[in-house]
Amino acid sequence: MKKKQRNKRISPRKVRRLLGWICGIAAVTITAGFVRSGKRAATCSHVDIHIDKTLGHAFVIPEDVLDMMSGPDRQPVGRKLVDINIAMLENMIRRNVYVAHAEVFSTIDGTLHFDIRQRKPVIRIINHREEQFYIDEAGGFMPVSTRYAANVVVASGYIFNRYAEGSVGADGGKQTKNHEPGRSQHQGIIEQLYDLALFIDRDSFWNSQIEQVYVNETGMLELVPRVGNHLILLGDTRNMETRFENLRLFYKQAMDSAGWHDYKMINLFYEGQVVCSK
Repeated sequence: MKKKQRNKRISPRKVRRLLGWICGIAAVTITAGFVRSGKRAATCSHVDIHIDKTLGHAFVIPEDVLDMMSGPDRQPVGRKLVDINIAMLENMIRRNVYVAHAEVFSTIDGTLHFDIRQRKPVIRIINHREEQFYIDEAGGFMPVSTRYAANVVVASGYIFNRYAEGSVGADGGKQTKNHEPGRSQHQGIIEQLYDLALFIDRDSFWNSQIEQVYVNETGMLELVPRVGNHLILLGDTRNMETRFENLRLFYKQAMDSAGWHDYKMINLFYEGQVVCSK
């Protein structure tokens, strides 16, 4: 004998939940429609330019952005938001050599927002031809500014890389052909300077202590500290972290008793040793 099929009853709680979902989706859809409609009618009343200043640099200022939009086809104020070419404005700002990232967007109140992040230099290069440029944290070359100078380590001496090469590693290994004393067999001078600058930038003590780097005629790196009259012969960047830690310990143990001005040269080139000359 066949069993009678029972009618499945839908729980009132499930019904209420389903209706809630439907009402929520409808509300979001209606709200989005109002926002789109409002944006189509909204006119750009002003611009808000935000430049990330947490890095402490001023390569780009709001006036630069306003100057970019001085042309009749670029001025957004007074135009409908939907008629403003956001992509064109972003690309225009990104072409600035000091800009790392730029985003442009509008809000329904008629404001056009510019969110800009500047490039961060870690070292300033003065090459053998007296040409000057920065290397940023990503390894790209960037020109010096006539308006602002970044407070970063300065490297000079026998550096043959040029700004036209564009980035670290773009020299094709030219500086590793002759194996001079102290020169890393795997890196050119510009790569070593970049690695050294990143290390110094990320350590608060060395960032405040190391002021200059000089590449001597044999390709070895000499460091000029802010405190003391001595030079620091690093040589190259192999085992750099260990060498700097040895120097830190030397500063703590020896310099406090002997004095910061009693030494002429501190040599870190020899593995596991700190050799000093007075």
